[in-house]
Amino acid sequence: MAIIHQPTLFDMETLLTLEPMKRYSEIFSPLPLVKIVRLFDKPTRMGRPLSLNYEATFKALVIRYVEGIPTIKALVKRLNEDLMFKMNLGFLYSERVPSEASFSRFTHVLSQHVDVLQTVNHVLLEQIDAINGLFSEQLAIDATHFSAHDKAHKSENAYHNIRK
Repeated sequence: MAIIHQPTLFDMETLLTLEPMKRYSEIFSPLPLVKIVRLFDKPTRMGRPLSLNYEATFKALVIRYVEGIPTIKALVKRLNEDLMFKMNLGFLYSERVPSEASFSRFTHVLSQHVDVLQTVNHVLLEQIDAINGLFSEQLAIDATHFSAHDKAHKSENAYHNIRK
């Protein structure tokens, strides 16, 4: 039986060698972020201006997992302390860093619009399928369980047969 190796969207080894600005742009280039940012549009142009850079806030939440930042509090601290990290995510120098409460409100709005996130996911999967052709009906995945051992087990009979 042949083993099918699933190609990746981008080569992880190459991605890790890139500088952060290029790495982040490679991660976000296939995503239609406009659909996510539209969730935070104001109904009218009147009133107070938008207070957050919503695209950069979304990128910060995603990159939090890529960089292994454990909590939102640690993310806010890094955004405040590391100017290059802040700029690489798309925040302007003059923009304030979102607070923990702002991130909480942001994720709450995202959780109310799961359909938009599923649409973005579907668009991304269609792009992957167009490039790699993974989701055709000819794809077979073998998920058979088998047990393996690190070392061969010695049996008593084999040892006695050798000595005789």
